[in-house]
Parts: sequence; C-alpha cells; structure tokens
Amino acid sequence: MKSSRQLSILSPEPGGRETVPLRTFPKSPTARILQWGAAACVALSGGRMSAEGFGYILGPEVDDIGWTPGMAPSASEAELDDLEVVRRGYLNFPTISWPLDYTSAQLADLNEAIGLRVGTAYTMLFQGLSGGPPERYGAAGDFDLMTSWTLVGRKTENTGRLVFDIEDRFAIGSTTPNSLGPLAGTLQPTANTFNDRGWVVRDVYWAQRLYEGQFRFLFGRADPTDFFGSTWMQSANNSFVNRMFAANPTIAGPGHGPTAGVSFRPTDQQFFVTAGTANAYGTTTTSGISSLTDNWTMFSFGEVGWTPTFAALGQGRYTVSGWHVGEREVTGVPAGNGVSVIADQQINESMQFFARYGYADAISNIQQYVQGGFGFRGLMGDPDDMAGVAFSVAFPRAETAQEEKVLEGFYRWQLTHFSQISLGVQAIFDPGNAPEREVVGAFWGRFRVAF
Repeated sequence: MKSSRQLSILSPEPGGRETVPLRTFPKSPTARILQWGAAACVALSGGRMSAEGFGYILGPEVDDIGWTPGMAPSASEAELDDLEVVRRGYLNFPTISWPLDYTSAQLADLNEAIGLRVGTAYTMLFQGLSGGPPERYGAAGDFDLMTSWTLVGRKTENTGRLVFDIEDRFAIGSTTPNSLGPLAGTLQPTANTFNDRGWVVRDVYWAQRLYEGQFRFLFGRADPTDFFGSTWMQSANNSFVNRMFAANPTIAGPGHGPTAGVSFRPTDQQFFVTAGTANAYGTTTTSGISSLTDNWTMFSFGEVGWTPTFAALGQGRYTVSGWHVGEREVTGVPAGNGVSVIADQQINESMQFFARYGYADAISNIQQYVQGGFGFRGLMGDPDDMAGVAFSVAFPRAETAQEEKVLEGFYRWQLTHFSQISLGVQAIFDPGNAPEREVVGAFWGRFRVAF
C-alpha cells in the first residue's frame, strides 16, 4: 500500500491545499556554494542528495487543523499535521534513513487503514548566555509521542477523534536552558519548555465535529492555552525559543487538566468563535480523578477570529481573545483577566508576518507587551528551510523592574527528510529583573528528529 503522505502547499482557496510536482527555485550564489559543499560532504560519506519533491506550509490549514482554527502550532494535532508534510532535506543517507522511511510509510498505512495517526519527535536544545550567572550554559531534551485516532465519521466532515500524547523533558547536564533566563534576571525564560519535568501524560481528550464540521466541541484532559491566543510561529520546537515568542506570557493559564469547550465556524465563512473552560488548578505533572474532586476554580477563555485569504497575499488569521481565572484560595493566587490581539498574515509564498499585543491585570509578571516578527522560507534556496526574526517590548508589573526588549533571530535547515538543525541568537536589552545589566546575549542550537 502506498503512503498517504503527499506534497501540499497553500491553495488560492480559503483553507485549501493542492498537490504539486517538484518545483525549482532560484539559487543565490551563497545557496549554490552551500549546496556544492553539502554535495561534496555527501559524496565523501557515500550518501546522495534527495531528488524527491517537497512542499511548503507557512501557516496551518485553518479549516482542518484540529478542534479550532485558533489552535497553537505546539498543540499535538498541529504537530501531527506538520509531521505529515513531505520535506526533501539537503542530505539523504540510505543506510541510516531507511528505517525511518519504512516506519513513516507504515504509520501512513495505519492512518489509511483505521484512522490512527501516530507521530514521534525528539528535540535537543543547547543554549549559552554571554553574561550573567556562573551557570551560563544549559542543555535539555524533549521526547514526544502523539496520537490522534478518528473513531467516528472517517472521511466525512463530522469526525470524532481521540487525542492522546505523552512527553518526556529531561536535562542534559546540570542546568537546563529554561532555567538560564531567570538566573540572568530576564522577565521570561530565554528558552521555553526545555526543562527537567520528566514523563507526563499531556492530552487525553475527545474532539467532535457536527453539522458538516461547522460546530465542534472538546472535553477531556488538555492545556487550554493550546487553543487560543497564539501565533503561527509560537513553537520552541521549530521556531523561536524565547518564551516571549514561544508562548503568550500574559496568559496565566493552568497546565494540562480537565478542559471543555466549543468552537463554531460557519461553512464558507471566514470567521470562527471559540469558548471554553478548564480547572485553574490543573497541573501537567498530576493526572487522575483527584484533579476533578480536590479543588476547582474556573479558568475561562474565548476567542473570535477572522481567517481571510487575500488574492495578492495569501492566508491570514486575525484574532481577539480574552481569559478570566477565579481566585485560587488553596495556593493563594488572586483572580485575574487578560486580553490578546493577534495578526498572522502570509505575504507571499516565502514570507509571513505576525504581531501580537497582550495585557493582563494581575498574576503575570508582565502587565502588557507588544511584539512583531517575520518568517522566511528558502533564504538559501531550499523552501524547506525556515528563518525568523522578531522583536518584543514588555512592560513589567513590578515598579522595581525595567522594560525589557528582546530581539531574536534563527535559521533552520532541513538536514534530511526527518531531521532539522537550527541556530539562533537573542539580545535581551534591559533585563527586567537585572537593572545592573544593559544587555544579555543568548546563543542556541537545536536538533530535531520527527516522523
């Protein structure tokens, strides 16, 4: 049986994609030099360059991505969609890659046969600071096993899916990248998620669509911040790593726990409405019936979005979202509210833009912030590569803290079909909790294998 995975690009139709043959892209002199060097390395190692086709995706397929068009790219179903994109890569080593090729084909056949999608990813991040505490270097790894099983309505618009995934975050050495920022006095970690949390069950939820996919609901164990207030480049696994960009730092959301919600997207309309609630005491490291019975305080959220496709540009997503959390008397955390306004827009087939404003009236150490950035495909000639640059200004809640500005840039190479390597740099001007420092630099490298 042939694999169901295929090449896809953004279609001119709203939320659509089309299958495409191999395409050629103009090569800059720098790109040619790099590719000649890569070819020489392959020749010396006995490998070969891949001649397969490739696809590019600048943003999610808003009609079909999971439970809501506002889903974050770091959510499990969004990650699974990303894994199904066929990528060429600079190098192909048949002796090494054939087990992954075979496994990927078998997983695609499993999806075709019974509707079960399975994906795995292993990511390592290494980061160092230019100044600050003695512990200036950190490293951590992350392993994910993600599944989405369509048990109802396969090959129809009215699907019912069971989503389940587990994750292991672990330190490599004595210090993790996630801990470096606080040690240096930054308002947010210089690396999101890469800590030493250990094994956890992240998601166990049911996502259902009704009325030709227009009405959708979800219930089970989940992280509510996966479903609102995000940008298309909000993922430390394949994009920016500073938490200013890899999360929404003004949302005081709980971890994974009891969550329910509804989403409505009328057929042939370019807008959606999402609302939901979760237990504010939800903790990703705790699961079981006790999370339903011990303590309960509401964390509520809502989002309104517009997803136009402009003929001269491409797909976009514009959202306004809000949240409220009640007082958590057990832990002594007060009630709070917040709002976010976000714009994601494809500019052409190789460039996209995002901007976000966030505000929180309590709880978060950031009262408000504003940011913007760009993503670029194929700067060195291969459209599977990705580059990004972004800048943010954060206004802290504490009067003793200073306004923090973060500039981050990265380049991600698609090394092989299944592996990526990224290099990035950050400049944190006026670290919020370290008034004695004017700037802290952060340099990082990331390696990811996913299939």
